[in-house]
Amino acid sequence: MMRSGMILWTLLGVVAGKDVELKVTVSTASYYRARTAVLHTPSAADAAPKGGPYPLVINMHGLGGEDHGENPFTGDGTETCGDHLCTFNDLTDRRGWIATEPQGISDSWNGGDCCGTASRQNIDDVGFLRALVDRIAQDYNIDRKRVFSTGFSNGAIMSWRLACEAPDLVRAIAPSHGILWGSGYSVQKPKCNLTQKVSVLAFAGLKDPLQAGSAVDASVTRWRGFYGHSNPSVTFQNASTECQSTVGGGTNITICNSAKGQCAVHAYAGSAAPSSKYAAPAEVHSTEQMLDFFAAQVPRVEEELVV
Repeated sequence: MMRSGMILWTLLGVVAGKDVELKVTVSTASYYRARTAVLHTPSAADAAPKGGPYPLVINMHGLGGEDHGENPFTGDGTETCGDHLCTFNDLTDRRGWIATEPQGISDSWNGGDCCGTASRQNIDDVGFLRALVDRIAQDYNIDRKRVFSTGFSNGAIMSWRLACEAPDLVRAIAPSHGILWGSGYSVQKPKCNLTQKVSVLAFAGLKDPLQAGSAVDASVTRWRGFYGHSNPSVTFQNASTECQSTVGGGTNITICNSAKGQCAVHAYAGSAAPSSKYAAPAEVHSTEQMLDFFAAQVPRVEEELVV
């Protein structure tokens, strides 16, 4: 894992509006990588960087995706913001939150068993994301109790890994169509850090050929087992999508399963990139639902978990 070292942060240029692309160079005795991320700040943070504190959402692309593309892909295709469909950053902006879309090595994340170059080279993506949050916090008053992570597919797998290995970094995650540790046969494998609790809102497709809905369900079941949760109740239904939740000890663990159509395969419900083969209708408004979920999380109840 990444240890103390030199971190350089360089503004590469304006992307669109208040989005900027940033370059992070992390150098330790055994690790050197130049990494990039898109950073979006709301007007309140632009006017008063040390105001707030401002919640921060990390939004990670899937395998083969890119940081710039994740913003429209995870927007809301049923709503317009000015002259375009609302992007992810539009939706966080209206809440006064900061968002960042980091770029994975060779368009991949090391979620454990998956995926791509990042996994094969054992890239320290947990260390990179921790360094990214620390660097953003140098310029903006980040609410460290409200740092959240989401992502689609490989980005979802990486969000699970953050919850497992860096629970001090994230208060909640919202993985869409990705499982704990990256293989349908290994959801029992990782030994997670249980010093702090992390809430989870997971989205799954029951006919997903890449990240099986049954494996996402197994990941959620394991997470509930960590916290002694049982007997989930239905909290949302629309068309073929149903969400079931358990709540206890200041932690909410919810899974939303889609059973039919495009929502039931490997696709993001409500995407603002309708031309993408991974976009699905808004049976559930994934981004708005996850942001509401994040907003509802209260500071953790500090207690020791027994598993």
